[in-house]
Amino acid sequence: MTLPQATGHIGGDPRAPRDKDLPREVPPGDADLDGLDDAKIIAAPDDPKDWDTWRRLLHRWRDEARTRIGYTGKRYERADLAWTQRCFSIGLLWLWDEQLYDYARHTFTVDGLINADAGLGGYDAVVLCRDYPLSFGRSTTAVSASSWSTTRGSAGRAWSAMMHRSSR
Repeated sequence: MTLPQATGHIGGDPRAPRDKDLPREVPPGDADLDGLDDAKIIAAPDDPKDWDTWRRLLHRWRDEARTRIGYTGKRYERADLAWTQRCFSIGLLWLWDEQLYDYARHTFTVDGLINADAGLGGYDAVVLCRDYPLSFGRSTTAVSASSWSTTRGSAGRAWSAMMHRSSR
């Protein structure tokens, strides 16, 4: 199996963070804030006396970003996505996580995962990532505990069984 090559890492090392993985400073004053749009971490000022100004800039950035992307909030009104507003406990898993997949037996072990996390109270949803961390945003599937996966194959059966068990 050949993994996709990640690009943009510092020094070409795929284990090193990319520039966009590092904390991003908020530009001061009336500077253009659209450079924050792809930031993963927005750094807060070290000095607490600068926090109010920083928060105002974040509010300005949020408002400007909403305008740039034409945000309306309509997705929150979709009936098929209403379950997401009741999700408070979410498991983020790599599809081949050793708590979910037994490499020796080449099978998914949903019971092992559910039992390992039983003390947490269960999940409202589980997000399975097939090739995290290389392309997390493009390769995830999220399904509520009250719905069933349409994924085919053993991963789909494991998913369906996991969701059934976690919704008990």
